[in-house]
Amino acid sequence: TDSGGLLSVIGFVFKIVFHIMSKDNLMNTLIFDEPVSNLGELTGKFAEIIEYLSNKFGIQFIIVTHNEELKSMNAKVFKVKHNGVHSFIE
Repeated sequence: TDSGGLLSVIGFVFKIVFHIMSKDNLMNTLIFDEPVSNLGELTGKFAEIIEYLSNKFGIQFIIVTHNEELKSMNAKVFKVKHNGVHSFIE
């Protein structure tokens, strides 16, 4: 990973730790935008960690990504299309 990848991992870890430690944890959903954009070959390991955390702590992850490897590892994939005026989910 490059330094951008390291920053992504650190941000991910902080977000997860604060979420788990939060006593008033009413929402069990975390949203990430392109979390693996700089991880390279560690993308698969990232997906394994996401799956483990989801199963262990009941966290639902919404991940926005263009990464084909990460998309293929998820339970549900929604495609957003843009027709020039509106965006919609397919």
